[in-house]
Formats: sequence, C-alpha cells, structure tokens
Amino acid sequence: MVMEHQGSEPQEEPIKTVGGGEYVPASKWPYGTAKSTVFYAKQDCSQLPVTTVVNRATTLPTDAKERKTFPVATGVLDYFPDALVAISRLSYEGNNQHNPGQPLHWAREKSTDQADTLIRHFLERGTLDQDGQRHSAKLAWRALALLQLEIEAKRKP
Repeated sequence: MVMEHQGSEPQEEPIKTVGGGEYVPASKWPYGTAKSTVFYAKQDCSQLPVTTVVNRATTLPTDAKERKTFPVATGVLDYFPDALVAISRLSYEGNNQHNPGQPLHWAREKSTDQADTLIRHFLERGTLDQDGQRHSAKLAWRALALLQLEIEAKRKP
C-alpha cells in the first residue's frame, strides 16, 4: 500500500515516520532529486539496507496532461502480465537466495554487471537455469535493472 505526496520537499528535513513508513527527503536519496510525484511505502523500512530506496520519485511528469502520455498500466502492465509476474517471482526467489531473512529489496552492490549477465541469459533463452527459473525472466530482469540504472545516472546532478 502506498500514500501519495505531491509538492516540493522541505530542505534538510530530518528523517521521520509518515504513515507507518520511513520518510527520507529527496535531497538525501542516493541518486539525486527528481521533481515529480513521490510515493511513500506504508511499511517499516528500518531494516532495509542503505542502498534500498523505498520512498521513490518516478520520472513521471507532474503535469496532469503530460502524465496521460505515460500509460504505465495500459501501455506496459496490460501488455505483459505473465512476463511481469514471472519477473516478480524471480525477484522474490532472488531475494531469498541473495538476502536471506531480509525484506524484498534490490541489493544493487551484489551484482553490477547487468549487460554481460543479460547477454548470458539471452544466449540461454527458452530454457531453465539451474535454479528452475527461466533464463528469459532473468534477462528481462537484467534489462529492467540496466534501464533503471541508466535513467538514475542521467538524473544525477
């Protein structure tokens, strides 16, 4: 469950609890500040690693008319529901493998070779990896990771 917050962030506001989750001002996010709608997770974030950002800004524009040109549900989720379910299961299983006992999160520092790993899984597409997961799901996850990191790098000041 998420709570939506719009508007500019206060400068140098200390970390505080909002709606059961931890609020981190945009100025303290590791990848810089984005001026957009911010969604705050309603969960306890205190046990998540420093590299995890639960309270995230998206690259969605704040202008309502312009936001209509980013049909996330009908333009992506509705196109690939089974593929996205497979990727979400892969994330869950990967978290259990690489971060046992921790809440679901992307431990970015544990694997940084997105492009090479994506290609390795691409070469084995259509088959299952040793852990029973589809190589195609793993290459799709890596492609999303690569794109996310590229977008975040461009946002950095």
